[in-house]
Amino acid sequence: KAGVKKELDLDKKRREFGKSAQQILEDRRKQEVMQQEYERKKAKEEEARAKARVMEELRKDRLERGLGAKDEAERKQKEEEQKRIQEMRAEFKELFLAIKAAHEGQCKVAAETMCVYMNNILKNPTEEKYRRIKLANAAFQTRVGGLTGGIALLEKAGFANTGEFLETQTPDLVRLQAAVTELQVQLLYL
Repeated sequence: KAGVKKELDLDKKRREFGKSAQQILEDRRKQEVMQQEYERKKAKEEEARAKARVMEELRKDRLERGLGAKDEAERKQKEEEQKRIQEMRAEFKELFLAIKAAHEGQCKVAAETMCVYMNNILKNPTEEKYRRIKLANAAFQTRVGGLTGGIALLEKAGFANTGEFLETQTPDLVRLQAAVTELQVQLLYL
């Protein structure tokens, strides 16, 4: 009996040792995989840094030779335009939030209606019928004109109040697009 028990204990210890050896091997494999992933990530980061350095050197070289001045000017112009658009969107957001605060239940319809007006102009900038909104129109008054800030938002988008109409003679398409984009974003939050 003692010999059998001793053999069972040895067998149990061998199994435990085998399991722990397997666990050690599995842990090593995981560490190797993690190390390889880390090295790949580092290599990609270094490659990206090297590419950025090369691109910067190329840009400087082009500027020195006078070839990149136009590109640089275009890039700066695009950056300024993007900044202008972001500022406009912030203004439209502020105006819409004022409408929302004053008219919680009607702000969705107001935003959708204003988007329709402005999208019509964006799609057909030369069509005069889309560039003019009759202030006395009952649907307009119910949806937009009668709301605090509704007309102000359209005026900020480039419409002028002539007393009888809100109209835009020469629409600023960038401003209109910024207004539409911001209203559409705000509609997502309603």
